[in-house]
Amino acid sequence: MFTKKFCFSTVFHLSLLLFFHNSYGQQLFKSISQKKNTSVSITSPHSLNLPKATSVPTITSINPGKAEAGETITIAGTNFDGSSAISIGGTPVASFNINSTTSITAIVGNGPSGDVVVTNSVGTSNSFSGFTIITKENGESTPAASTDFTIPDVGQSNLNIIVTPSFLLNKIYYKSRLAFSGTFWGNSFGIDSSKQRVGAKILNTQTSMIGLKLEGVWSFSNSDAVNQIGLSGELNLLYKKISFFDTSSNSSTNITPFVIHPKIGLISSFFNANLFLSAYYNILTVQTENAKFTDFFISNKKTVFVYPEFNVSGIFDVSANSNQSIKVSFDLIVNNKAAKYISNSSDHLIPYLKIGFFSKLK
Repeated sequence: MFTKKFCFSTVFHLSLLLFFHNSYGQQLFKSISQKKNTSVSITSPHSLNLPKATSVPTITSINPGKAEAGETITIAGTNFDGSSAISIGGTPVASFNINSTTSITAIVGNGPSGDVVVTNSVGTSNSFSGFTIITKENGESTPAASTDFTIPDVGQSNLNIIVTPSFLLNKIYYKSRLAFSGTFWGNSFGIDSSKQRVGAKILNTQTSMIGLKLEGVWSFSNSDAVNQIGLSGELNLLYKKISFFDTSSNSSTNITPFVIHPKIGLISSFFNANLFLSAYYNILTVQTENAKFTDFFISNKKTVFVYPEFNVSGIFDVSANSNQSIKVSFDLIVNNKAAKYISNSSDHLIPYLKIGFFSKLK
């Protein structure tokens, strides 16, 4: 007879899954928290040791022609020596450097789009029109991609490595604290000889031959709060794959049920949305091949399984100017009475380790 300690250790190793993680609710929440209000500090201008201005400045071009608050633009023209102020739509830029009498670099401030003017000790330049400040009050769509692999059994380690190519499109409404994401992904599975390993894949949404997720996040807190809380909801439409080889009878079982898997939860963020603690409520419903599914898992014809899940995660940007982020996540599915039909385990928790790489596509 196995001891309880040995049993938990076995299930832990059988259900430890390594992902390029494709659940983006926390990433959306991070975007709402950090980007809803862009704050830019005003600093004094810096310049080279140029002679005192003798003529009114003239603006000939601005590159790029549109930018967000906090981004850098280059203003080209003449007579920039001695410039003391630059404004866009009547709002001063956050800061600027006078590179030469014909070039200025400036950081866009918080304000509306409008004419750009440069002022020096002699006077004010022509009003340069056509420059646009990009605002996010009406939302933005950011396509992104990630990848996943599936190696169901690595040697004798019983470590499942699941790798899943995925693509998503985010819509973030900073003013209303809302964000949405649509995600499409898929991975492949090798055959397993353990029902516990098969069950661990079924209970987790990311392990699906084909998956479509519609996800929404609402932030209850202001964007300038260090610690925040939000509500997450997602609808997963999944094609699962059960591929099992019974070593005792030398027979195989292959089932591909269609599953609808909604999840609702609370997300709490700390340290400027870099650390997350979350709790979810899973509702897994089998829609096709019900008889085969219930016979395989001996679920007494039960096709709806409700179980909690807890998560602790950290999201780390590669650098301040990078479009890539790394996420490390540790999930714990509560192996309650409903989940035990699928997990084939009497242990209380089923752990998953997930590592994700996010990349925006520009």
